[in-house]
Amino acid sequence: MDQLSGGVMATDVKIVVISDLHYRKHANNEVRPAAAARGAVGYDPVAAFVDALRRDDVRADYVICPGDITDRASPEGLKLGWEKLNEIKEVVGARHLIAATGNHEVCSRDDNPSHDAAGNAEASVDPLGMLQALSDYPSSHWNGVERKWIYWGKGYEFISDGSVLFLLVNSSHFHPTMRMNEFERGRISDYALKLLSDEIDQKIEESGAKIFIALLHHPPVSHESLTHSLGRIEMFNGSRLVEVLENSGFPWLILHGHKHAGRLIMAQGAGNQPIVFAAGSIGADLVGHQVGLHTKLQGYVLSLQVSDEALPALKGSVTAYAWVDNSWVPATATNHGIPTGCGFSSPGVNVNAMAESLRDKVAEQNADFLTLSEMQGVVPELRYLMPKQVDQFRRAVVRLGGAFTWPDNQFFPDDVSFEGGK
Repeated sequence: MDQLSGGVMATDVKIVVISDLHYRKHANNEVRPAAAARGAVGYDPVAAFVDALRRDDVRADYVICPGDITDRASPEGLKLGWEKLNEIKEVVGARHLIAATGNHEVCSRDDNPSHDAAGNAEASVDPLGMLQALSDYPSSHWNGVERKWIYWGKGYEFISDGSVLFLLVNSSHFHPTMRMNEFERGRISDYALKLLSDEIDQKIEESGAKIFIALLHHPPVSHESLTHSLGRIEMFNGSRLVEVLENSGFPWLILHGHKHAGRLIMAQGAGNQPIVFAAGSIGADLVGHQVGLHTKLQGYVLSLQVSDEALPALKGSVTAYAWVDNSWVPATATNHGIPTGCGFSSPGVNVNAMAESLRDKVAEQNADFLTLSEMQGVVPELRYLMPKQVDQFRRAVVRLGGAFTWPDNQFFPDDVSFEGGK
Protein backbone atom coordinates (compact mmCIF):
# COMPACT_ATOMS: atom_id res chain seq x y z
CA MET A 1 0.00 0.00 0.00
CA ASP A 2 2.99 2.32 0.03
CA GLN A 3 2.27 3.38 -3.54
CA LEU A 4 -0.83 5.17 -2.30
CA SER A 5 1.33 7.76 -0.60
CA GLY A 6 3.25 8.53 -3.75
CA GLY A 7 5.97 5.89 -3.70
CA VAL A 8 8.03 4.00 -1.18
CA MET A 9 9.73 6.34 1.25
CA ALA A 10 13.15 5.49 2.67
CA THR A 11 12.48 4.74 6.34
CA ASP A 12 14.27 3.18 9.25
CA VAL A 13 11.57 2.19 11.75
CA LYS A 14 8.10 0.85 10.99
CA ILE A 15 5.33 0.41 13.52
CA VAL A 16 1.97 -1.36 13.18
CA VAL A 17 -0.58 0.47 15.35
CA ILE A 18 -3.97 -1.00 16.22
CA SER A 19 -6.10 0.12 19.15
CA ASP A 20 -9.37 -0.68 20.91
CA LEU A 21 -9.87 -4.27 19.77
CA HIS A 22 -12.70 -4.80 22.31
CA TYR A 23 -12.72 -8.59 22.22
CA ARG A 24 -15.52 -10.13 24.28
CA LYS A 25 -17.72 -13.20 24.50
CA HIS A 26 -20.94 -12.80 22.50
CA ALA A 27 -24.36 -14.36 23.04
CA ASN A 28 -23.44 -17.40 20.97
CA ASN A 29 -20.27 -17.84 23.10
CA GLU A 30 -18.03 -16.79 20.22
CA VAL A 31 -15.19 -14.53 21.34
CA ARG A 32 -14.93 -11.70 18.84
CA PRO A 33 -14.57 -7.89 18.81
CA ALA A 34 -17.54 -5.78 19.89
CA ALA A 35 -17.94 -4.77 16.23
CA ALA A 36 -19.02 -8.36 15.57
CA ALA A 37 -22.25 -7.90 17.51
CA ARG A 38 -24.15 -7.37 14.26
CA GLY A 39 -21.96 -9.51 12.04
CA ALA A 40 -22.34 -13.07 10.83
CA VAL A 41 -20.70 -15.98 12.63
CA GLY A 42 -16.94 -15.69 12.26
CA TYR A 43 -17.06 -11.93 11.54
CA ASP A 44 -13.81 -10.54 12.94
CA PRO A 45 -12.21 -7.37 11.52
CA VAL A 46 -9.07 -7.90 13.64
CA ALA A 47 -8.49 -11.38 12.20
CA ALA A 48 -9.11 -9.92 8.74
CA PHE A 49 -6.51 -7.23 9.44
CA VAL A 50 -3.95 -9.95 10.14
CA ASP A 51 -4.76 -11.36 6.70
CA ALA A 52 -4.43 -7.89 5.12
CA LEU A 53 -0.97 -7.40 6.62
CA ARG A 54 0.04 -10.82 5.30
CA ARG A 55 -1.49 -10.05 1.90
CA ASP A 56 0.43 -6.76 1.61
CA ASP A 57 3.64 -8.33 2.96
CA VAL A 58 3.92 -5.65 5.63
CA ARG A 59 7.13 -5.76 7.66
CA ALA A 60 7.53 -3.80 10.88
CA ASP A 61 9.85 -3.38 13.85
CA TYR A 62 7.12 -3.00 16.48
CA VAL A 63 3.45 -3.74 17.04
CA ILE A 64 1.84 -1.11 19.26
CA CYS A 65 -1.58 -1.30 20.90
CA PRO A 66 -2.80 1.77 22.84
CA GLY A 67 -5.22 -0.29 24.92
CA ASP A 68 -8.70 -1.79 25.25
CA ILE A 69 -7.69 -5.19 23.96
CA THR A 70 -10.71 -6.66 25.71
CA ASP A 71 -14.19 -5.36 26.51
CA ARG A 72 -15.43 -4.87 30.09
CA ALA A 73 -12.49 -6.90 31.36
CA SER A 74 -13.58 -10.10 29.62
CA PRO A 75 -10.96 -12.77 30.43
CA GLU A 76 -11.79 -14.64 27.22
CA GLY A 77 -11.52 -11.39 25.28
CA LEU A 78 -8.13 -10.56 26.73
CA LYS A 79 -6.79 -14.02 25.98
CA LEU A 80 -7.84 -14.03 22.32
CA GLY A 81 -7.04 -10.34 21.76
CA TRP A 82 -3.52 -10.77 23.12
CA GLU A 83 -3.09 -13.86 20.93
CA LYS A 84 -4.13 -11.83 17.86
CA LEU A 85 -1.65 -9.07 18.71
CA ASN A 86 1.11 -11.66 19.05
CA GLU A 87 0.03 -13.18 15.74
CA ILE A 88 0.42 -9.76 14.11
CA LYS A 89 3.87 -9.51 15.70
CA GLU A 90 4.84 -12.79 14.04
CA VAL A 91 3.28 -11.94 10.66
CA VAL A 92 5.14 -8.62 10.31
CA GLY A 93 8.36 -9.93 11.90
CA ALA A 94 8.32 -7.35 14.69
CA ARG A 95 10.93 -7.35 17.44
CA HIS A 96 8.48 -6.43 20.17
CA LEU A 97 4.82 -6.02 21.04
CA ILE A 98 4.04 -3.12 23.36
CA ALA A 99 0.62 -2.26 24.79
CA ALA A 100 -0.86 0.48 26.93
CA THR A 101 -3.39 -0.48 29.60
CA GLY A 102 -6.91 0.54 28.62
CA ASN A 103 -9.88 1.22 30.87
CA HIS A 104 -11.58 -1.95 29.62
CA GLU A 105 -8.59 -4.01 30.75
CA VAL A 106 -9.10 -3.07 34.40
CA CYS A 107 -12.83 -3.48 35.00
CA SER A 108 -13.56 0.24 34.97
CA ARG A 109 -17.00 -0.50 33.52
CA ASP A 110 -17.71 -3.67 35.48
CA ASP A 111 -21.37 -3.43 36.50
CA ASN A 112 -21.69 -6.81 38.22
CA PRO A 113 -23.81 -6.01 41.32
CA SER A 114 -22.50 -9.07 43.20
CA HIS A 115 -19.18 -7.30 43.63
CA ASP A 116 -20.86 -4.74 45.87
CA ALA A 117 -22.79 -7.24 48.00
CA ALA A 118 -21.93 -6.90 51.69
CA GLY A 119 -19.85 -9.79 52.99
CA ASN A 120 -19.42 -11.36 49.56
CA ALA A 121 -15.79 -12.25 50.16
CA GLU A 122 -15.96 -15.02 47.56
CA ALA A 123 -16.44 -12.56 44.68
CA SER A 124 -13.30 -12.32 42.60
CA VAL A 125 -12.54 -8.64 42.17
CA ASP A 126 -9.01 -8.50 40.81
CA PRO A 127 -8.92 -6.03 37.91
CA LEU A 128 -5.17 -6.41 37.39
CA GLY A 129 -4.58 -10.10 38.02
CA MET A 130 -5.25 -11.37 34.52
CA LEU A 131 -3.00 -8.67 33.04
CA GLN A 132 -0.12 -9.21 35.43
CA ALA A 133 -0.30 -12.96 34.84
CA LEU A 134 0.72 -12.42 31.20
CA SER A 135 4.50 -12.74 31.19
CA ASP A 136 4.89 -10.54 28.11
CA TYR A 137 2.39 -7.81 29.08
CA PRO A 138 2.55 -4.88 28.64
CA SER A 139 5.78 -5.35 26.68
CA SER A 140 7.57 -8.38 25.29
CA HIS A 141 10.75 -6.36 25.84
CA TRP A 142 10.35 -7.05 29.58
CA ASN A 143 10.08 -10.84 29.44
CA GLY A 144 11.62 -12.34 32.56
CA VAL A 145 12.51 -8.91 33.88
CA GLU A 146 10.96 -7.36 36.96
CA ARG A 147 10.86 -3.91 35.38
CA LYS A 148 7.22 -4.43 34.51
CA TRP A 149 6.48 -4.05 38.21
CA ILE A 150 7.91 -0.53 38.02
CA TYR A 151 5.23 0.18 35.40
CA TRP A 152 2.48 -1.20 37.66
CA GLY A 153 3.80 0.54 40.75
CA LYS A 154 4.91 3.93 39.48
CA GLY A 155 2.44 4.28 36.64
CA TYR A 156 5.04 4.57 33.87
CA GLU A 157 8.30 3.06 32.67
CA PHE A 158 10.79 3.53 29.84
CA ILE A 159 11.71 0.97 27.19
CA SER A 160 14.99 1.59 25.38
CA ASP A 161 15.45 -0.43 22.20
CA GLY A 162 18.11 0.60 19.73
CA SER A 163 17.20 3.89 18.07
CA VAL A 164 13.82 4.13 19.84
CA LEU A 165 12.99 5.22 23.38
CA PHE A 166 9.46 4.41 24.50
CA LEU A 167 7.73 5.98 27.49
CA LEU A 168 4.89 3.67 28.51
CA VAL A 169 2.34 5.50 30.69
CA ASN A 170 -0.45 3.65 32.51
CA SER A 171 -3.20 6.26 32.19
CA SER A 172 -5.60 3.70 33.70
CA HIS A 173 -3.44 3.50 36.83
CA PHE A 174 -6.24 4.76 39.10
CA HIS A 175 -9.11 2.86 37.46
CA PRO A 176 -8.90 -0.16 39.82
CA THR A 177 -10.21 2.11 42.59
CA MET A 178 -13.60 1.48 40.89
CA ARG A 179 -14.52 5.11 41.54
CA MET A 180 -17.00 6.62 39.09
CA ASN A 181 -14.88 9.73 38.51
CA GLU A 182 -12.09 7.60 37.02
CA PHE A 183 -14.19 5.66 34.50
CA GLU A 184 -13.82 7.96 31.50
CA ARG A 185 -10.69 9.99 32.08
CA GLY A 186 -7.11 8.88 32.39
CA ARG A 187 -4.65 10.13 34.97
CA ILE A 188 -0.98 10.47 35.73
CA SER A 189 -0.35 11.48 39.34
CA ASP A 190 1.42 14.61 40.50
CA TYR A 191 4.17 12.52 42.06
CA ALA A 192 4.66 10.39 38.93
CA LEU A 193 4.99 13.59 36.91
CA LYS A 194 7.63 14.87 39.29
CA LEU A 195 9.58 11.62 39.02
CA LEU A 196 9.26 11.67 35.23
CA SER A 197 10.39 15.28 35.01
CA ASP A 198 13.43 14.49 37.17
CA GLU A 199 14.59 11.46 35.21
CA ILE A 200 13.56 11.97 31.57
CA ASP A 201 16.75 13.80 30.53
CA GLN A 202 18.92 11.05 31.97
CA LYS A 203 16.87 8.32 30.26
CA ILE A 204 17.18 10.11 26.91
CA GLU A 205 20.94 10.49 27.28
CA GLU A 206 21.46 6.88 28.35
CA SER A 207 19.35 5.53 25.49
CA GLY A 208 21.16 7.27 22.63
CA ALA A 209 17.79 7.14 20.85
CA LYS A 210 16.77 9.13 17.80
CA ILE A 211 13.03 8.44 17.96
CA PHE A 212 10.93 9.14 21.05
CA ILE A 213 7.46 7.64 21.51
CA ALA A 214 5.06 8.04 24.44
CA LEU A 215 2.32 5.40 24.59
CA LEU A 216 -0.83 5.59 26.71
CA HIS A 217 -4.53 4.83 26.38
CA HIS A 218 -6.27 8.15 27.10
CA PRO A 219 -5.79 11.36 25.10
CA PRO A 220 -3.48 13.71 27.03
CA VAL A 221 -4.92 16.71 25.18
CA SER A 222 -8.53 17.65 24.52
CA HIS A 223 -10.03 15.42 21.82
CA GLU A 224 -12.98 17.33 20.40
CA SER A 225 -14.84 17.59 17.11
CA LEU A 226 -17.02 20.27 15.55
CA THR A 227 -19.27 17.66 13.93
CA HIS A 228 -19.89 15.00 16.59
CA SER A 229 -19.60 14.41 20.31
CA LEU A 230 -16.53 12.60 21.61
CA GLY A 231 -16.97 13.39 25.30
CA ARG A 232 -15.49 16.32 27.21
CA ILE A 233 -13.65 14.65 30.08
CA GLU A 234 -9.94 15.34 29.78
CA MET A 235 -7.09 13.28 31.18
CA PHE A 236 -5.99 14.52 34.58
CA ASN A 237 -2.50 16.08 34.26
CA GLY A 238 -2.47 15.34 30.53
CA SER A 239 -1.37 18.83 29.55
CA ARG A 240 1.37 18.70 32.18
CA LEU A 241 2.59 15.40 30.75
CA VAL A 242 2.82 17.05 27.33
CA GLU A 243 4.81 19.90 28.87
CA VAL A 244 7.30 17.47 30.44
CA LEU A 245 7.85 15.86 27.04
CA GLU A 246 8.26 19.22 25.32
CA ASN A 247 10.72 20.40 27.98
CA SER A 248 12.98 17.45 27.21
CA GLY A 249 14.08 19.32 24.09
CA PHE A 250 13.38 16.34 21.82
CA PRO A 251 10.44 15.74 19.47
CA TRP A 252 8.02 13.14 20.87
CA LEU A 253 5.31 11.16 19.13
CA ILE A 254 2.37 10.47 21.47
CA LEU A 255 0.25 7.42 20.58
CA HIS A 256 -3.14 6.89 22.26
CA GLY A 257 -6.54 5.36 21.65
CA HIS A 258 -9.80 5.38 23.65
CA LYS A 259 -11.88 7.79 21.56
CA HIS A 260 -12.43 5.43 18.59
CA ALA A 261 -11.94 8.40 16.24
CA GLY A 262 -8.56 8.82 14.58
CA ARG A 263 -6.83 12.19 14.74
CA LEU A 264 -3.34 13.49 14.01
CA ILE A 265 -2.37 16.90 15.41
CA MET A 266 0.35 18.85 17.18
CA ALA A 267 -0.04 19.31 20.93
CA GLN A 268 0.16 22.66 22.67
CA GLY A 269 3.62 24.15 23.08
CA ALA A 270 6.09 26.72 21.87
CA GLY A 271 7.89 25.13 18.95
CA ASN A 272 8.94 21.69 20.16
CA GLN A 273 5.48 20.38 20.96
CA PRO A 274 4.81 16.66 20.55
CA ILE A 275 2.87 15.12 17.67
CA VAL A 276 -0.31 13.40 18.93
CA PHE A 277 -1.54 10.38 16.98
CA ALA A 278 -4.97 9.24 18.17
CA ALA A 279 -5.58 5.78 16.75
CA GLY A 280 -9.11 4.95 15.71
CA SER A 281 -10.63 1.67 16.83
CA ILE A 282 -10.10 -1.61 15.02
CA GLY A 283 -12.84 -3.54 16.81
CA ALA A 284 -15.34 -1.31 18.63
CA ASP A 285 -19.02 -1.33 17.72
CA LEU A 286 -19.52 2.04 16.01
CA VAL A 287 -23.06 1.34 14.78
CA GLY A 288 -25.55 3.73 16.35
CA HIS A 289 -22.87 6.13 17.54
CA GLN A 290 -22.24 9.56 16.04
CA VAL A 291 -18.59 8.74 15.53
CA GLY A 292 -19.59 5.90 13.20
CA LEU A 293 -20.90 8.43 10.68
CA HIS A 294 -17.51 10.10 10.41
CA THR A 295 -15.01 7.26 10.55
CA LYS A 296 -14.52 3.57 9.89
CA LEU A 297 -12.65 0.96 11.87
CA GLN A 298 -8.95 1.56 11.19
CA GLY A 299 -5.47 0.08 11.46
CA TYR A 300 -2.15 1.76 10.63
CA VAL A 301 1.46 1.33 9.64
CA LEU A 302 3.70 4.26 10.63
CA SER A 303 7.05 4.77 8.91
CA LEU A 304 9.49 6.87 10.96
CA GLN A 305 12.78 8.27 9.75
CA VAL A 306 15.82 7.98 11.99
CA SER A 307 17.69 11.28 12.00
CA ASP A 308 21.49 11.38 12.02
CA GLU A 309 21.52 14.93 13.36
CA ALA A 310 22.68 15.84 16.87
CA LEU A 311 19.21 17.27 17.52
CA PRO A 312 16.95 14.81 15.71
CA ALA A 313 13.76 15.80 13.95
CA LEU A 314 10.62 13.69 13.93
CA LYS A 315 9.31 12.75 10.49
CA GLY A 316 6.89 10.03 9.57
CA SER A 317 4.35 8.87 7.02
CA VAL A 318 1.10 6.99 7.56
CA THR A 319 -0.32 4.03 5.69
CA ALA A 320 -3.91 3.74 6.90
CA TYR A 321 -6.43 0.95 6.36
CA ALA A 322 -10.21 1.31 6.66
CA TRP A 323 -12.81 -1.43 7.19
CA VAL A 324 -15.30 -0.98 4.34
CA ASP A 325 -17.86 -3.60 3.27
CA ASN A 326 -16.15 -6.27 5.39
CA SER A 327 -12.76 -5.68 3.80
CA TRP A 328 -9.61 -3.72 4.66
CA VAL A 329 -8.98 -1.09 1.99
CA PRO A 330 -6.75 2.00 1.67
CA ALA A 331 -8.20 4.85 3.76
CA THR A 332 -8.65 7.40 0.98
CA ALA A 333 -12.18 8.75 1.54
CA THR A 334 -13.00 11.66 3.80
CA ASN A 335 -15.18 9.46 6.06
CA HIS A 336 -12.55 6.75 6.54
CA GLY A 337 -10.69 8.46 9.40
CA ILE A 338 -6.98 9.24 9.29
CA PRO A 339 -6.09 9.09 5.58
CA THR A 340 -3.39 6.98 4.02
CA GLY A 341 -0.62 9.14 2.59
CA CYS A 342 -0.62 11.77 5.33
CA GLY A 343 2.25 12.26 7.75
CA PHE A 344 3.78 14.43 10.45
CA SER A 345 6.89 16.43 11.13
CA SER A 346 8.45 18.17 14.11
CA PRO A 347 9.64 20.84 13.57
CA GLY A 348 6.49 21.41 11.56
CA VAL A 349 6.23 22.02 7.83
CA ASN A 350 5.66 25.48 6.31
CA VAL A 351 2.47 25.06 4.31
CA ASN A 352 2.70 28.43 2.53
CA ALA A 353 6.31 27.80 1.47
CA MET A 354 5.29 24.37 0.14
CA ALA A 355 2.51 25.95 -1.93
CA GLU A 356 4.95 28.47 -3.41
CA SER A 357 7.47 25.72 -4.13
CA LEU A 358 4.81 23.67 -5.91
CA ARG A 359 3.81 26.67 -8.06
CA ASP A 360 7.44 27.25 -9.01
CA LYS A 361 8.05 23.59 -9.83
CA VAL A 362 5.01 23.45 -12.09
CA ALA A 363 6.30 26.55 -13.92
CA GLU A 364 9.81 25.07 -14.26
CA GLN A 365 8.43 21.92 -15.82
CA ASN A 366 6.12 23.90 -18.11
CA ALA A 367 3.43 21.31 -17.47
CA ASP A 368 -0.33 21.47 -17.89
CA PHE A 369 -0.74 19.79 -14.50
CA LEU A 370 0.98 17.54 -12.01
CA THR A 371 -0.55 14.38 -10.55
CA LEU A 372 -0.46 13.71 -6.80
CA SER A 373 2.57 11.44 -7.05
CA GLU A 374 4.32 14.03 -9.23
CA MET A 375 3.52 16.75 -6.68
CA GLN A 376 5.07 14.62 -3.94
CA GLY A 377 8.07 14.02 -6.17
CA VAL A 378 8.89 17.70 -6.65
CA VAL A 379 7.82 18.75 -3.12
CA PRO A 380 8.69 15.74 -0.90
CA GLU A 381 7.51 17.55 2.24
CA LEU A 382 3.93 16.91 1.07
CA ARG A 383 4.28 13.44 2.56
CA TYR A 384 4.49 14.97 6.03
CA LEU A 385 1.24 16.94 5.94
CA MET A 386 -1.12 16.19 8.82
CA PRO A 387 -4.80 15.86 7.83
CA LYS A 388 -5.76 19.41 8.88
CA GLN A 389 -2.71 20.78 7.04
CA VAL A 390 -3.96 19.25 3.79
CA ASP A 391 -6.83 21.73 3.73
CA GLN A 392 -4.47 24.57 4.69
CA PHE A 393 -2.23 23.60 1.78
CA ARG A 394 -5.22 23.49 -0.56
CA ARG A 395 -6.26 27.03 0.40
CA ALA A 396 -2.69 28.33 0.00
CA VAL A 397 -2.36 26.85 -3.50
CA VAL A 398 -5.70 28.31 -4.58
CA ARG A 399 -4.63 31.75 -3.30
CA LEU A 400 -1.55 31.45 -5.54
CA GLY A 401 -3.69 30.77 -8.62
CA GLY A 402 -3.70 27.00 -8.45
CA ALA A 403 -6.62 24.72 -9.26
CA PHE A 404 -7.10 21.10 -8.18
CA THR A 405 -9.00 18.16 -9.52
CA TRP A 406 -10.35 17.04 -6.15
CA PRO A 407 -13.31 14.64 -5.85
CA ASP A 408 -15.66 15.59 -3.01
CA ASN A 409 -15.30 12.34 -1.05
CA GLN A 410 -11.55 11.95 -1.59
CA PHE A 411 -9.00 13.14 0.95
CA PHE A 412 -6.22 13.96 -1.51
CA PRO A 413 -6.47 15.61 -4.95
CA ASP A 414 -5.90 13.88 -8.28
CA ASP A 415 -3.83 16.70 -9.76
CA VAL A 416 -3.04 20.44 -9.72
CA SER A 417 -2.57 23.15 -12.33
CA PHE A 418 -1.72 26.86 -12.19
CA GLU A 419 -2.92 29.88 -14.13
CA GLY A 420 -0.43 30.80 -16.81
CA GLY A 421 0.92 27.25 -17.06
CA LYS A 422 1.60 25.45 -20.29
